[in-house]
Amino acid sequence: MASRLEVAAKYDVDVDSAEQVAAFYDMLFRAWDESPAGERSDPNTSINLVGIVFGEHIVRRTSMRWVVATDSAGTELAVFDPETTFLVYPANAVAKRWTNSEPGAFIVAMADDIATRLSE
Repeated sequence: MASRLEVAAKYDVDVDSAEQVAAFYDMLFRAWDESPAGERSDPNTSINLVGIVFGEHIVRRTSMRWVVATDSAGTELAVFDPETTFLVYPANAVAKRWTNSEPGAFIVAMADDIATRLSE
């Protein structure tokens, strides 16, 4: 995780800003999408990178903490709030939007929604 956050820092991404995390997603997606189809890199590298940065944003903003979660689909990094048992898989959220070519605005919306839910 630390190495992924270092990559984001090299791009001057403020992890405390959902807007900057969203812009980072948009930049990586656009670079990947604009590459010729036969020359595109594995999108999972960028998806996991943004997933870590997004998850860290949530952790810094809420009472959630990083965990390794296992479900029927396998084992994955997630963020979890033990008080409410609320669980979020940031990389999975990024992957679903990446696959649908959605813009990064979902990051701001999700982060706001999670923070609101946990503050109630």
